[in-house]
Amino acid sequence: MKALITLIILVVSVCLTMAAFAGPDNPSAADWVVTNDAALSTRIDKLNAAYASPHMPGAIVAVLKDGQVVHLKGYGFANREFDVPWDPTIRYTFFSVTKSMTASAMLTLEARGSLTLDDEIQKYLTDFPRYDHRITIRHLLTHSSGLHEDEALIHLVGTGAAYSPITLDELYELTKKQSRLSYKPGSYFHYSDTGMRLAARIIEKVTGQSFGEAMRELVFAPAGMKTASIKNYEPRYYPRQASSYALGTPPRPDPSRDAVNVLGIIVETSGDGAVTGSMLDFIQYARFLGANYGQGRSLVERLAQPVYYREGVSGTYRTCVWVGRHRGLKVIQHSGLYGKSFWFIPELNAWVLVMMNAIDSAGPSFDDYGATIIDAILAADSRHTRWLAADNPESATTLGRVRPQSFAPDEIETLVGTWLEPETGFVIRIRHEGRRLIFGLFGNEGDLVHEGSATGAYRTDPGQFAPLLQLRVREGKQLALLFADWPEARPLTRLSVSPEKAGGGLQQYPGLYRSTDYGVVYDIGLRGSNELLLKIGAGARRSDRFVLKHVTGDVFEGTQEAPSSFLKLNVLVRFVREGPRITGLELNADDVHSLEFRRLELIETTAKKQ
Repeated sequence: MKALITLIILVVSVCLTMAAFAGPDNPSAADWVVTNDAALSTRIDKLNAAYASPHMPGAIVAVLKDGQVVHLKGYGFANREFDVPWDPTIRYTFFSVTKSMTASAMLTLEARGSLTLDDEIQKYLTDFPRYDHRITIRHLLTHSSGLHEDEALIHLVGTGAAYSPITLDELYELTKKQSRLSYKPGSYFHYSDTGMRLAARIIEKVTGQSFGEAMRELVFAPAGMKTASIKNYEPRYYPRQASSYALGTPPRPDPSRDAVNVLGIIVETSGDGAVTGSMLDFIQYARFLGANYGQGRSLVERLAQPVYYREGVSGTYRTCVWVGRHRGLKVIQHSGLYGKSFWFIPELNAWVLVMMNAIDSAGPSFDDYGATIIDAILAADSRHTRWLAADNPESATTLGRVRPQSFAPDEIETLVGTWLEPETGFVIRIRHEGRRLIFGLFGNEGDLVHEGSATGAYRTDPGQFAPLLQLRVREGKQLALLFADWPEARPLTRLSVSPEKAGGGLQQYPGLYRSTDYGVVYDIGLRGSNELLLKIGAGARRSDRFVLKHVTGDVFEGTQEAPSSFLKLNVLVRFVREGPRITGLELNADDVHSLEFRRLELIETTAKKQ
């Protein structure tokens, strides 16, 4: 009898727990599909039709209006290895959506008086080096610290981390080796996992808890996220963990049969991408962010406050959220690796939450995917269809798309071409395409738009994820570049279509070059008659070898001989001279600036003389 009573108590307890977890907006695994808005759900079903084949990886989509779930449905499989279809209780890695959670924890600590975002980071990280300029917590959270992006750095300094694990402590020690900042903190933006890992360390110092324990107290528990936790690595296989898959590039095999499990990531993460949890957790997190929206107190409003880098340049990226426009509507969003994302549309009080585990290079971009769902929300409600109307002056402004621009023929003639900033070796390419002026820098592209009403002033389109720059046209059609904390615009030199030959030929560049900060040796040799080959360390893997193509003078552009499965990198290399002799080089990438190398033969010769 005693055993029977115990069993009854246990069953009742489990049922009560499941009922509390489920509720009308959090359905149980047995009956979790919500399609309260038939027109909306039909459109979302059509968008995800590609995942209908047996055993396809897929997606799960939730739409909230006024805090209530009106659509919740999965498409395809969460985990093919264990034959697990989607359901909202399966845990998946949020990846970079974690960043907004880390920032939310920081804002909570600030509200408690435990810290301020304007505190210098060395107040908490007492062993961290100091530079010519202060780095604050705010700089970490707005990705404007001037520190190198560690996930690119680990490849460029030969750690082998693209192929074998690297721990948080190892990343921290590597970060501390940077001897000078890439730019004055607050004057420029580049997306930075480094800063978010440092933010997590500061949270640990302030709370006296592990990052996981602190996040549970500051975010997960207050939000009602019942299964969320911190995992330093995404597991390769786990029955209740959604795996991530690559569908390949066309022409490709049947993706429903041959999708490749990408096996997660091998860099240990924390404040940048380590949260794991379910779609039900995601729904609770959205409600947590949006609570009291419109009163200036909600977390999502505080995260979305404007960020200004320098005069005339504000940031689309704010405090760990992007703020953009879609058909005239404000959209606050953040995405994570392999397709985890939220979009919040304040005017509609609507959230779109997606966890996707199929990387489809042939499918729509993730911006287009989100835009399609937002359009479905607008089309399904007659009160909102005006945003889709042709007479809406911003109807053509959609997520990830440039604002329509008009450029006069003389503007196009002045701007289009290949340009060099001689002091840094920055190479900027500008081309005209339809109604767009597209520039390329550090291997990334973006659109140029007019800067206000000023004549001859241009800047990066503020709605794009691209290097932030300003261009000025001076008298005589002289083009000048304003970048980061430069006090004034620097004149650019237009390069000819056919690059000039390097003075003295390419034979002057081969040799060994050693990093003054990191100790890694680059081996540079000839590759054919008109290219150089840069090997990181031994250059044993093709992704550790960069093909350098001559641009002008001592400036070369480099691409990986074969892209890494971990990270695709493009570099700019400017060789340094003392008199006629090459004595070193400086390397720039999108998120790692000004790595300095000295020619090893010169270092050895100097040492022998001493």
